Amino acid sequence: MKVLFTRSLLMLCVLLLPLTAYAQPIVRGVQANPIDVLGMDSTELASFKNDYNINLFTLFISSSNTTFQPSTEQQYIDFLEDELVKVDSALAVLKSAGYRVIIAFAAPPGFFETSASQTHSKMFSNATFQSYYVNMIVSIVNRYAQDTEDPTLTYSSTVPAIFGLDILTEPADFDGEPNNGAKDWIDENNINNSLFVDVIGAVRAVSNVRLFVKSLYGTGANLKRLKYCFNSVDNVFPAFNPYDVSPKYMHSNIPGFNAPPFQVSRPGSTKIFNKTIGEAAKLTRWMSNNCGLVDGTTIPYHIGEWTAPPCADEAEIFAQD
Repeated sequence: MKVLFTRSLLMLCVLLLPLTAYAQPIVRGVQANPIDVLGMDSTELASFKNDYNINLFTLFISSSNTTFQPSTEQQYIDFLEDELVKVDSALAVLKSAGYRVIIAFAAPPGFFETSASQTHSKMFSNATFQSYYVNMIVSIVNRYAQDTEDPTLTYSSTVPAIFGLDILTEPADFDGEPNNGAKDWIDENNINNSLFVDVIGAVRAVSNVRLFVKSLYGTGANLKRLKYCFNSVDNVFPAFNPYDVSPKYMHSNIPGFNAPPFQVSRPGSTKIFNKTIGEAAKLTRWMSNNCGLVDGTTIPYHIGEWTAPPCADEAEIFAQD
């Protein structure tokens, strides 16, 4: 069984999707907020291609106002419209510059329960918010339908388009918080009762766009709980953010990580590769045993955010790796 990967860095968020196991990527990208893209001139945009061999941007749909609590679905729609208008403009800039784009959704209705002992999205305790969320994802798919690449066609590096959709960047569903009738992101007792499965079904009613499904909190350690039969035919791919490859290095100078700036050694490419393979192996093994896959089946993974703060030792080399 082959394992394909995508990976990304937050300072330089890299997204890779090799054609064969461990091959060179067909896409390699940087993650940015739309407003950052709109602030770049043509020289800056070109530098990502020239200096880092980047051909894709991941655009965040989010908001700095994380206290907003919609009382109606229309309020939620109106609230996000300002952010989507920024995405519209950034998408136009990136298409003109010849980049592909992944849309990454990071604005669940209600945002987070700050009193929880672990970060918890309020929609995982609110079924109404979940319906808002599913409807919003479908609305986003429809909004960008004309710009979305058909994943059944042969890849062409000369056709800028939306490469896919990360349906929720970090699913913050804490087991210790009540559901109140809402669904879990992952229902391990009945995977088809999971919220992410509802999103897949709703999107598939209108589009065959590539979908990336993150593990709980987006971590590699939780990837093994994402027991769903992913396959390339359905264009739905498992995803995670491998921060645990080297947490101190990737959180240099951030309180709580005991990682003074420029003091934690840069992890080598072999360590990064082996750790990433190890995170994916458990889910791959489960799919091999439970999904009727045969030898030679390709399992693509979207490996999401990697952080390399400017104050990390040899951050430039880490980004280029």
